[in-house]
Amino acid sequence: MRRGKYTSDCSGEAFTLLQLLFLNNMLGYADRTNLSVAVIAMSRELGWGEASTGTLLASFFCGYVLTQIPAGLAAARFGAKRVLLIGTVVWSAATVLTPWAARQSIDAALAARVVVGLAEGVQIPCCNALLAAWVPPQGRARALSFIFSGQFVGTICALSCSPLAEWWWPSIFLLWGWLGFVWCLVFAALAPASSPGASAGKGAAGEELGLISAVDGSGSPRCSASAPRCARPSFLAHPAFLAVCAAHFANNWGAYLLLSWLPKYLTSLGATLADGSTLFSTPYAVAIVADNVGGWVADEVLLSRCRLKLLHARKCMQAVAMLVPCGCFLLLCGSTSAGGAAALLAAAIAASSWSHAGYAANILDLAGGDAATAAQMWGVVNTIGTVPGIAANVVTGRVLAAAPTAAAGWVRVFSTGAATYVCGLTAFLALAQALPLPTSGAEKAGSCGAGGLLGPKPARSPR
Repeated sequence: MRRGKYTSDCSGEAFTLLQLLFLNNMLGYADRTNLSVAVIAMSRELGWGEASTGTLLASFFCGYVLTQIPAGLAAARFGAKRVLLIGTVVWSAATVLTPWAARQSIDAALAARVVVGLAEGVQIPCCNALLAAWVPPQGRARALSFIFSGQFVGTICALSCSPLAEWWWPSIFLLWGWLGFVWCLVFAALAPASSPGASAGKGAAGEELGLISAVDGSGSPRCSASAPRCARPSFLAHPAFLAVCAAHFANNWGAYLLLSWLPKYLTSLGATLADGSTLFSTPYAVAIVADNVGGWVADEVLLSRCRLKLLHARKCMQAVAMLVPCGCFLLLCGSTSAGGAAALLAAAIAASSWSHAGYAANILDLAGGDAATAAQMWGVVNTIGTVPGIAANVVTGRVLAAAPTAAAGWVRVFSTGAATYVCGLTAFLALAQALPLPTSGAEKAGSCGAGGLLGPKPARSPR
């Protein structure tokens, strides 16, 4: 991410933090994708069938769904930096132990993947809490697109390791697990030790706090960081909040379907692990560029140049992010070549990345830019958005096992995904809003709000 108009509004600490969060997303998605690559060789060696494979792929999400809301609360209470660091240590350790567990039993492998999911559940709430604390409203779509494009980089890296799976499948888990430990050391050393509030009035960080505190996502005055707000439970039933939940559910059904089953689908069309790494990774390589372009289009073109209202910009981005994948899924129902399917998958995954400038950015709008509220909202939203990770994998495994032919099974799988996109987009277009949802109350600094999001403020001197 180059420094320019956007990064001139961010301090050097914020810029460093965004790069570290990019790398964390890269590692997290590599660790959740590596099983999709290794499971073909694992199934061959260990004798697992389609149904067992689907259950194993879903096991990650069984853990992931349980820690989203607790992670949002923990980020507000103990500091997002601390929670994210602990989570990364745990999921890296579980990844390293996965090969040993798989050779013990399928149940042990399931347990290892559940632990990876439990630990990775802290990632999205913590990243969004840190982003809300450090990035002004005018740059949030680009910041989200940048750090979340790390997910595509991680997916590419994991898929590109498919030749390693053919050689020795445990190497994939060991490689990415140990890289996670390296990231933890770098993050502990380089991540900012305090929020912008701790440096208010001092250079770029002080200017940044002024930008964040001056306006929320709708352009309305908002509270200062010294008077943090906590979301009331009533936001759970608000139509605008339900709209982003529906959009996230639909987006994730397609995303997790492809994340887990892309290698399996392309191999069914003739690709192999030995020579298919390019086909597996190409869709996500295209998405890296598309994701960052989408953030620029939302912030620079739609908002700054075309002067669209914030809500209209979010809806435009989300419409592209769901209509294009929907069309691609329908075309995949008739695809017969691995190359043609890869091209359609590239278009689908690239377009869906614009959701980061659509409903994902809209969540920060609804939070009014308040870091603790954003963490709690994302905890709830991602809990709902993790359900497709379980359901899509289990359903896909059962559908493929029951279908008379592989081709017939994939038609059913992609048709279901297309229908899910239509439902999610309809809900978002009908119910979304950009005004912050009602919040009330004030908590002690460090337990809620931007002041403590990077961790408790040191009593004497920064570590």
